Amino acid sequence: MTLPGLTLRNAFMRNKTRTFLTILGVVITTVAFLFLRTILTAWYASAEASSADRVVTRNAVSLINPLPISYAARLAQIPGVTKVTWSNWFGGIYKDRKSFFAQFAIDGPTALEVFSLRFLQGSKQDFLADRNSCLVGKGLAEKYGWKVGETIPLFSEIYPGDWKFRVAAVIEGTDDKSVANVMYFHWARLNETQAPNRKDTVGVFTATVANASDSPRVMTVVTGTREVRTGWRAGSVEEAAALVKKSATAKFDETIEIHVRLGIDPKQFDDYDMHIHFPEGAVPKDGPSAGITIVMAIASALAEAPIRNDVAMTGEVTLRGKVIAVGGLKEKVMAAYRAGIKTVIFPADNQKDLVEVPEPIRAKMTFLPVAFVDEVFQHAFAGVAERIAELEARAAKRRARIAARRRAARRGKAGARRGKTGARRAKTSARRRKPAARAAHARRIGRRPRATPRRAASPR
Repeated sequence: MTLPGLTLRNAFMRNKTRTFLTILGVVITTVAFLFLRTILTAWYASAEASSADRVVTRNAVSLINPLPISYAARLAQIPGVTKVTWSNWFGGIYKDRKSFFAQFAIDGPTALEVFSLRFLQGSKQDFLADRNSCLVGKGLAEKYGWKVGETIPLFSEIYPGDWKFRVAAVIEGTDDKSVANVMYFHWARLNETQAPNRKDTVGVFTATVANASDSPRVMTVVTGTREVRTGWRAGSVEEAAALVKKSATAKFDETIEIHVRLGIDPKQFDDYDMHIHFPEGAVPKDGPSAGITIVMAIASALAEAPIRNDVAMTGEVTLRGKVIAVGGLKEKVMAAYRAGIKTVIFPADNQKDLVEVPEPIRAKMTFLPVAFVDEVFQHAFAGVAERIAELEARAAKRRARIAARRRAARRGKAGARRGKTGARRAKTSARRRKPAARAAHARRIGRRPRATPRRAASPR
């Protein structure tokens, strides 16, 4: 037996089970690598689509976290920005999970002006005219054999529903190769199926600038001059730090919207940076769960007002101020109880989890469910509830004054109309009383009253 044959026999044939498991492990590793590589390519498709004269803006936390559509108008007002469009990650699946490719819901009219696309088959006009149509990349068309006019069925775990799209055109990117493996459809169709709390929200904004050298300045304006830094004790996990830092940045932006209620000078947000220190904050889930706590801490520092020390709170906050559910509510309530705190602020979506807290402890504590971060301020700060009531009272008085002025104006107009009518009636009565008044005057001065001439009867 030759040396190569002996080596092959000892390596593969001596232990068939080991050989099988080794080959299986290599195959699984290869498939997993290719799958993850595909996901990463699709995930960063919007970022790769940006060029020197395009600026891509998304949520600081994640691509799937939405931004209000109203931001488009703000971006368009930045000096140097020429065009703005938006898109949403769809996450649909074609046939099975192995058939994975990126899909984005785009605003057709603006997207075709911002993105550099070349139409190989079909037409732009056909896509814009039909809201059920889509654009598919050249690579996808070749891989699945799609033709113009064919219908593509998709299902999505993010946006449930019956999704079918007609291929209006096959495209490729003039300056971006990733477009060949991307599918685009109309954002308006996706938006009309959204729940009320997610309607009119987008995932990514893409803006073009007149001069590529202006891109850094535009990015600075978009992100603002505010900076949030998080400090960590030695030995903390870097991934946890990054996660909580993103969460803290989102909460800082949220705090800006409610500064009026706390009497905070808005200029502080531009003049000062923020440093948030989390001792031993190495557990990743502690970042989102401490959302409302971070908001209260930032507001407390800016308003120079202490937070109540007899209240515990937990809840994740979105950029639009909604408090969403967290995990481990029972453990957090028990920790608050052991610390002697009897009042807990928690997300309203977690009310179903209160049954996990033992009944004797529940009876001794006060639970305050909140749906929006505005509600937290009333319970976390002493005097804020009174200030909110004062602001609402002022607003009510202002509305009452405006309503009173409107009623007075309406009464004035009605009085003026009645005055004009009365004057006309008085004038008419005076004309009718004039002959009798002349006769009475003549009798008083001793003259014979002058006969009032009669009108000649008109012939019949």
